[in-house]
Amino acid sequence: MDLSKVDLSPRTGKVTTLDLGPDQTDLFSGDVSDRFVEAEPFKFLGL
Repeated sequence: MDLSKVDLSPRTGKVTTLDLGPDQTDLFSGDVSDRFVEAEPFKFLGL
């Protein structure tokens, strides 16, 4: 994955996820940055 194509900044970046399928069985190769979709952030336990 080309990280320069992903906005990781805390100000303008969005929370995204890459669906790996049931039991994480989907495999990807190459640049998959266009396959990420917006998601709700998860809460860390104990913080």
